[in-house]
Amino acid sequence: MKEGFTVTASDNYSGVTLYYKTPNSTSFVASTTSSVVFSKTAVNGTYVFYAVDGFGNKSDTNYMYMSIDAPEATIVRSDNSHKVCVIWTASNCYATLNGKSYTSGTWIEQEGEYTFVITNDANRSSTYKFTVDHYYARYSMVAPTCTQKGYTIYKCTGCGDSYNGDYTEAKGHDYESKIVKPTCTAQGYTRYTCKTCGNTYTDNFVEAEGHRYGEWTTVKEPTCVDLGKDERTCSVCSYVDEKDIDALGHSYK
Repeated sequence: MKEGFTVTASDNYSGVTLYYKTPNSTSFVASTTSSVVFSKTAVNGTYVFYAVDGFGNKSDTNYMYMSIDAPEATIVRSDNSHKVCVIWTASNCYATLNGKSYTSGTWIEQEGEYTFVITNDANRSSTYKFTVDHYYARYSMVAPTCTQKGYTIYKCTGCGDSYNGDYTEAKGHDYESKIVKPTCTAQGYTRYTCKTCGNTYTDNFVEAEGHRYGEWTTVKEPTCVDLGKDERTCSVCSYVDEKDIDALGHSYK
C-alpha cells in the first residue's frame, strides 16, 4: 500500500465493532465508528483488523501492510570547483539545509559541514550529511629572484583563502667583475655587480700606491721676516706637496 486507506466493518443484522492494531501498538483498540481512516502520513508497517457483531461473533483477522518510501536526493559535486548542490526528482517534497529552506540545484560554495533533510507529503524524510571543502586553484606564480624562492599562489575559488606551494629555488646572483686600480691615496679593489638585480660587493683590496714625487723646488724665497716655500709634484696624479722654508732673519752690521 503506497497511499492511505480506509477499513470499514458492517453487519446486516446487528451492530458491529471494529478492532484494529497499528504497527506501533501492542494491543487492539476498539473503534468508536464502523470505519477507520489511516492517511498516508501514518507509519509504515502491518495493520491488523477484525470485527465483532452484536451477537459476539468475530470476523476473520485481516492484515494491511503500508509501505511509503522516503524521498531520495543526489549530492552533486562540481568537477572543477569545491561547489556542491543537492537535486531530487520526487514531487510534493520540501527540503532544508542546516534548518533553512533549500531549492533543488542551488550551489553551495561556503566551506563547512551541512545537514540536508528532504521530506515528502507523507511525512517521510531522508537525511544527508556532507562537507564542502576548500577548492584551491592556481591563482598566480611568483618568479624566483636572486635571493628569494619562487612559488605558486593557490586560492580557494569559494572563499578566497590562499596558500603558497610548488616552491622553486632562488637563482643566486650572476656577478660580473670590474677591477678598480689603486691610486696614490685610495685602495684598489674588484667590484662585483649582479647582472640581474644590481647587488654589489667589493673584494681583492690592494693598498694605495702612494705619491711619486719629483725633487723639491723652491717657488718662494724666504726673506728676513717671511717664510719661503718649496714644492714637489706627484708624477702620477699631479698632487702638489708643499713645505715652508724658515725666514732668514735679520743680519745686522
